[in-house]
Amino acid sequence: MYLGIDIRSLQERWPGGITSYTRELLTALVPYIADDSVLLFSSGWGAHLRQQTPFARLQNVRDVHLRVPNKLFNSSIAFFHRPTLDALLGKLDLFFAPNFPFVNVSDRCRLVVTVHDLSFVHFSHLLSPRMKLWYRCTRPQKVFERADKLIAISHATKRDLMETYGFPDTKIDVVYSGAPAEPFAKMPEKQAKSMCASLGIARPFFLILGALEPRKNLSTVVEAYRRLPKRIRESFDLVIAGASVWQQDGLLSTSLVSLEGIHKVGYVSPEQKIALFRAASCFIFPSLYEGFGFPLLEAMSAGTPIIASNVSSIPEITEDAAILCDPNDVDAFVSAVTQLVESESLRASLVEKGAKRVMDFSWSQAAEKTHNIFASLL
Repeated sequence: MYLGIDIRSLQERWPGGITSYTRELLTALVPYIADDSVLLFSSGWGAHLRQQTPFARLQNVRDVHLRVPNKLFNSSIAFFHRPTLDALLGKLDLFFAPNFPFVNVSDRCRLVVTVHDLSFVHFSHLLSPRMKLWYRCTRPQKVFERADKLIAISHATKRDLMETYGFPDTKIDVVYSGAPAEPFAKMPEKQAKSMCASLGIARPFFLILGALEPRKNLSTVVEAYRRLPKRIRESFDLVIAGASVWQQDGLLSTSLVSLEGIHKVGYVSPEQKIALFRAASCFIFPSLYEGFGFPLLEAMSAGTPIIASNVSSIPEITEDAAILCDPNDVDAFVSAVTQLVESESLRASLVEKGAKRVMDFSWSQAAEKTHNIFASLL
């Protein structure tokens, strides 16, 4: 098979879930592409990305880096539908896009696209004007319609695609993402606490981690923290970690975020992230909508109990390994945190269930299923 793979998501300034998905899936695909001829596509003024992939030393892999400004290249695809990526890469049987933006191939080339969520449809009112324009230019529906097969990262996302666009069941395969290859729980607690101390965190804490945007619903948890019984607030801090993207959630500029006990530490390195998960008393995930929710698996991998929203893919991913709350019910989060703090048996139960549930998510299985999808189209 002549296989093209889009690795442009590895260029993200603040790597998030899609970057992690691309990197981890590529790593797991290595044993499955031994008989394929693989072309890695990237663009922009930056350096070639092949060295950032596990394919760096493979003889059957080469990279094609289009050294033109991304804005120029993306504009050409958005407005003129040129060039086609298979024309740039040469002979291709199939092109795989781990994400949909600015994907354009000819009718001669099979196309597989991973869809992570449809937040840009259901929560478009939370997007900045710039992001609304960006999604208009990327034409996600056209890309999805052109694809020979869509990979949904959860059954919730598959249902969303079918209900929103009317796609048939046969067009979409569900392939779960994998859990961290190296369990977060392997980091010693002493090391985790030391790294947290370097971030200015000295007391036990509840953790919120992820891209800081309105859809993540941080205001609910900040308000819930404010309403917690004084005895709990005096013993536990609230740590907010992650880069601000799209537009800052309004709460971050209010007096609430400066409430005593709240720490906003910004974007953290992979090692700092592991330390935060390991040291946290619980992980709180109040999102209004998720296509999957990588941080949920990271918390399970770290042995950290979870309180999360009861919407979209979250109940599917956590099953019984989390306390689930209405994302708009502040008091429900207050009650959940209070229960978790006061019940050692509840904490232990959630940690045990999380350790069991996270074993259901394997990058090796994801890679095998993904490559089987490629082969089924040829």
